Amino acid sequence: MTWIIILIALWLNPIISSGIFRRTKHKTGLNKKVVKVFFLFTIIIIAAIIMGISTISISLDLIVISLLHLSVCFFLWVGYFRKIKAIKIISLLLMIVVFGIGYLLSTVGILGLAFASAEYEPLKSIRINNTTVYKEYGVGNATTSWGGIRICLFRNLSWFPFFERQFFEKEYVGGLNENMENKIFPKDSYVNSKASFHSDEFTTKYDSLRHELVLSNEDKRDTLHLEPNR
Repeated sequence: MTWIIILIALWLNPIISSGIFRRTKHKTGLNKKVVKVFFLFTIIIIAAIIMGISTISISLDLIVISLLHLSVCFFLWVGYFRKIKAIKIISLLLMIVVFGIGYLLSTVGILGLAFASAEYEPLKSIRINNTTVYKEYGVGNATTSWGGIRICLFRNLSWFPFFERQFFEKEYVGGLNENMENKIFPKDSYVNSKASFHSDEFTTKYDSLRHELVLSNEDKRDTLHLEPNR
């Protein structure tokens, strides 16, 4: 589903945005309203991305991102048809980059796009307490020979339970060689300062008394110390 949503957006958004612009450009009042809607929508989505806020549905998240891509395409058309030459040239160059990369990925690079989009879909999603959700993602499978796991912790927004905010991320990846531990790329935070190690899957156990999430894989083990309110 993630791959299909991304593919449709890359194929159709340049065309749809062009149609919206052409149908509204001679209607001043309507054009201004459409520009305001796209601008407000863009600001809200970018703010949510910066704050790590998303919905609990990966498909809905991708639809929202696709709408952000549609907004970008629309503003590129707006810039291209401006009378100011500098804005027109910049918009044209950006259109070549944005549209070109999109169509390249959705045609020649369609297989790589499929592998890359799979990394945005969690392999495992577990609610570990009333407010916290643990998600496990496969990473590096499309770009490396070893891959690994990225784990993320999300907290549901109390006033909007359909939304969640990511507050922790850590990767367990490494190269396949004799001294693999030297190829570790940790992403630590206040939750846990221990070094990462390579792993492809975890068994999870949450200790509600100590507020600890234990991740284990064969002889390897990592403990994430959560705050009580997490």
